[in-house]
Amino acid sequence: MKNVVLKFAGIAILATTMTGCVGSNAVTGKVMKFNVETVDNRYARAGVNFLLAPVYGVTSAADYAVFNSLEFWTGKNPITDSPHIFDSKVETHIKVNDDLDPSLKEAPISPI
Repeated sequence: MKNVVLKFAGIAILATTMTGCVGSNAVTGKVMKFNVETVDNRYARAGVNFLLAPVYGVTSAADYAVFNSLEFWTGKNPITDSPHIFDSKVETHIKVNDDLDPSLKEAPISPI
């Protein structure tokens, strides 16, 4: 039993550390856009949002496990075709790019 628990814990840790879960959450964004465009009344939108709660759960899981990971590793969101949020050019507090090998400055896998 202890062996099974350790294997499960190892798989869970590996699964959570191997995903690039920070991303644009494009699938959830599409559902949110649908939610807002469904009706023009804020209270009705809240009702639609309540009804869509299970859908938001599924889309969030899909974003975190699949689409945000693809976005992280390829450097491009597969749904919106936009660059990954981590590749945004912004003023940063800590500068490290000048000291890194060029291969560490871009996504490691090219989009298909």
